[in-house]
Amino acid sequence: MIAPSRQVLLDCLFLGTGERDVFGATDSDNGYSTRKAWLATRPSLPPLLFLAGFTWLGDALAIEVLCGSSLEMAHLAFICGFGIAAIAFGILASGGTMGGCVALGIALGCALGASHTCAVMSGQAQLLATKAPLVVCAVQDSRPASYGSTFLARAENGALVRIVDTRGERTLVGDRFNATATWKAPTGVSARESWRKGISAVSVSARLEVFDQDLVFQPLYTLRRKAIQQIKERSEDLAAFTGIECDEAAMMLSAIVLGYAADLYDSELYQTVKVDGLAHLVAVSGAHLAIVCGLLGAALRRASLPRSIAICMQVLFLGGYLVLTGAPTSAIRAAIMALLGFGAYFEARRSYALGGLSCCIVGMLALDPAAAFSLSLLLSVGATAGIILFSGYFTNAIYALFHVPSGLAVDSMALTLAATLFTAVPSALLFSQISLIAPISNVIITPAFPIICLGGLLCVVSDALIGGVFAFPLDLLLAVSQLLCAGLRVLADIPHAACPVYLSEALAIPLAVLPAALLWFCWPYPSARSACSALGIVLGVACALGATTCMRPDSITMLDIGQGDAILVQSAGRALLIDTGTEDALLMRGLAACGVQDLDAVLITHPDDDHCGSLAALRGTVGVGEVLVADDLLGEEESHCATLREEAYKLVGEDALVGLEVGDTIVCGRMRMLVVGPDAYHDSGGNADSLVIVLEYDAEGDGSADVTGLFCGDAESEQIGRYIDDGRIGDVDIYKVGHHGSRAAVDEHMLKVLNPEVSLVSVGAYNRYGHPAPETVELLQREGSRVYRTDEQGAITCILQKDGIHIQTQR
Repeated sequence: MIAPSRQVLLDCLFLGTGERDVFGATDSDNGYSTRKAWLATRPSLPPLLFLAGFTWLGDALAIEVLCGSSLEMAHLAFICGFGIAAIAFGILASGGTMGGCVALGIALGCALGASHTCAVMSGQAQLLATKAPLVVCAVQDSRPASYGSTFLARAENGALVRIVDTRGERTLVGDRFNATATWKAPTGVSARESWRKGISAVSVSARLEVFDQDLVFQPLYTLRRKAIQQIKERSEDLAAFTGIECDEAAMMLSAIVLGYAADLYDSELYQTVKVDGLAHLVAVSGAHLAIVCGLLGAALRRASLPRSIAICMQVLFLGGYLVLTGAPTSAIRAAIMALLGFGAYFEARRSYALGGLSCCIVGMLALDPAAAFSLSLLLSVGATAGIILFSGYFTNAIYALFHVPSGLAVDSMALTLAATLFTAVPSALLFSQISLIAPISNVIITPAFPIICLGGLLCVVSDALIGGVFAFPLDLLLAVSQLLCAGLRVLADIPHAACPVYLSEALAIPLAVLPAALLWFCWPYPSARSACSALGIVLGVACALGATTCMRPDSITMLDIGQGDAILVQSAGRALLIDTGTEDALLMRGLAACGVQDLDAVLITHPDDDHCGSLAALRGTVGVGEVLVADDLLGEEESHCATLREEAYKLVGEDALVGLEVGDTIVCGRMRMLVVGPDAYHDSGGNADSLVIVLEYDAEGDGSADVTGLFCGDAESEQIGRYIDDGRIGDVDIYKVGHHGSRAAVDEHMLKVLNPEVSLVSVGAYNRYGHPAPETVELLQREGSRVYRTDEQGAITCILQKDGIHIQTQR
């Protein structure tokens, strides 16, 4: 029996009032006659929620501030944070509820961030000093990388490490190895990201030998591996029998049921689900499980099952899901969040659910302070909090606007809207695009995901344990999944189903919270007028953004897309993209920063992946008029040329794939681009076959060029020198340095003729090729050219005017 004083304190922490917040009336009464009655449906926010939020904030800030500090400084920060937390707890116990929660949260977060620093630095010191083999256990499935694959593992000393695996084999969660490697501290652009994740070291030339597996969890890992293989084999057998490819269905089923998405991430299907705004449903996150469990819970309530039976069914589902995913940390977090979410549905007490969620957040941060930067945790918390706070609101809003009584379809829509209220902005930050068709695709597609989850769980487990007895149900589920994938493609092919967005991390946090905060504070009664007002505001913002795009000055922007090329040419409301790079999110981010929603054309200099790998990412997101390539590429049989043609056909159709020859001219506003090479393919579409373009900018339309430029893909001094000798290229103002500034990119004779005022180098920081070569940069600077590099300055914009070139850099 809890003492009365303790009960009062618990009620204050969980509720902020002495009363329980009950919202069970949403099922029986969809109408509210007065404003007061409507406001009574608004949930109270418990002080514990603020404690959890400030703990999260303090943890993240401490990790950021202590990055690169000494171990002694981390120890001092931990002692100070722990001491202040003890004082704040005393204030909380004496009755200062809100102030005590805020102070305790910040102090506790600082102590957790300091402990994270101590753990990373101690683990790093031990790893760098050891030469003996270490036993490591994979904590995530391997993903493709430049050389083989990469995965995170936990070393026997507790340190988290990143391992580059060159064996060419698939590594799954729970696999254990004897790793013989030279360990080094993370460096370069990945250093801060590694610090945030708690990665102490990365492997160099790791040799992995399979170690005796964990006897306790070995059956779990074996079952998952067998299930993954079983889905793949059944899809191949089904394709052989029906003639219909089921690869996408297998990838979707593996991702949704088994949490295995290594094949999905590099597929066309992943681009499709991103455009449709459904990426959260094919990832191991709370956004996935919270929606699925919410829909399952709503269906069980509609079936009038006893509460105890319904809860047992939910728990069994979550337990089965954890088993099939191998129980990685992200899946455990997601399951706990989903448990809290549907617990609120059955208990009908939102504030106690929010208090439980808050305790859960603090507990997870205490166990793993690096979770402060985990997108998985952010999506889990956001989806669960959204469902707890706003699912009832959206259910009633749908009834008030459309007079549709509560039911499974309404519950599906309400749950999806509530879950995405907090998660839309983090997803936009991750993918640098926002789905405009997401409300429709979620309503149409989301109800099918519980069926796939539950059916997949039963079929996969039964088929893996028993064998061919359950082959037919699994085949049927694969067929349904393939139909679902086809429906997703139809939605993604709608023009402008998504649009690129540019968000900084500092801006994303308030934007993620602001809509929900406004909705909670105002708690507006839904009406046609309020809905039209909200829609008008959204359309007004969109029109304002479109107007700013039209008013942009004539410019050439080298986008910062890592190791690759992507150059945006804008003039008089027209836009042309030269190459795309291979980082989808960075390309979308760069286009959004330049206000681009439509491209008149995309010109691909040659079919190397770092120049055209993100062409498919434009489908459904950015309107593209034509794709321009070298004429010889249209008939080239090499696989990379054929792949480029196929991607172009999917993007713009066969008629809009245009071949360019020497002498052809491209016009983009006040810019005229002349093709000067290649005469013919001699390198099977390789670097030497890159399209070479001379640009002329006529500011006043008087027929004379005020600014000139040279864009040459990966063509180097040998090719450019030949075009110079033929008189095709002369003096230029802007030179896009060939082949990312390689050693052979330039020579003295070539630079004497070009004499560029500005040289642009598109290159990824700390790339494995050593680009740009120091001698190339030195030669350019010696000839008087100003060298700008994306690895140092970020995106580089050359604003073209009659009086010359004005440079703006991102950094």
